[in-house]
Amino acid sequence: MRTARARFASGVPEPLLRLDLDEGQEVVPSIEGGPPMDRAGQGMRAAAIVWKGTHDPEKVKRDIYEARLTASRASLK
Repeated sequence: MRTARARFASGVPEPLLRLDLDEGQEVVPSIEGGPPMDRAGQGMRAAAIVWKGTHDPEKVKRDIYEARLTASRASLK
């Protein structure tokens, strides 16, 4: 496996250095980068990193559903 830098131009990645590949040889590119994240996305990613591993997602869901049921029962009284 090798890594080669490329520049995306006219819808096609163009290698910045010559690649020693045979004509027609198939390759599997790995893409890093992408569109820049807006401020909201950056904030969400930062929050996700901080919260990762600190809560049990299934317990959070159960707690939310339980709170909804409890709130709806209280409003019926």
